Amino acid sequence: MTTALDAPNFRLTGKIDSPINLDYDIFGFQKFRGFVKGELIEVKLINSEEDEVVKETRVFTRDENHFVISRQTTIEWFLTDGSVGESKTWIKTYSAEEAIVEGEIRRKNVIDAAKYQMFASVGKLYSFDFLLGVKTQMNYYIDGYTTPLISAINTSTKPYMTIEVKQAIIEILTL
Repeated sequence: MTTALDAPNFRLTGKIDSPINLDYDIFGFQKFRGFVKGELIEVKLINSEEDEVVKETRVFTRDENHFVISRQTTIEWFLTDGSVGESKTWIKTYSAEEAIVEGEIRRKNVIDAAKYQMFASVGKLYSFDFLLGVKTQMNYYIDGYTTPLISAINTSTKPYMTIEVKQAIIEILTL
């Protein structure tokens, strides 16, 4: 027979009491964020033993123009035995204005991923050289107009902008 003393506790607090109403961001666990095409789809809080403490999963619904309509968020709080002790799900519906802002944030995240690819591929000096020359096109991309940036990458004659580098960056930018 399992008693309250034998029952698994929540990894977040070390207690059996539900942490569902606590702000888990203030506990100081390592936070790992997972992005797909600029969307933040997963956030994991990990303890020093590399166990999941809390996991947020986000699923976006978009219209035919790729504007977000809604986001379903599920949060799971893990017990010391690795099972989910509590979970909570809700849906956020976006207004037109919120959808515009979300799209800008998503495309900014994509730009950040492309910059990282650039730094990893050609190094800091060449990356800054190229990025300075396409700053206006990056701003257009963030606003939702992709053609100028992809065209600038494709037509670049910089010697470090090889076909492989161009393809890797464009693949990231393609939503």
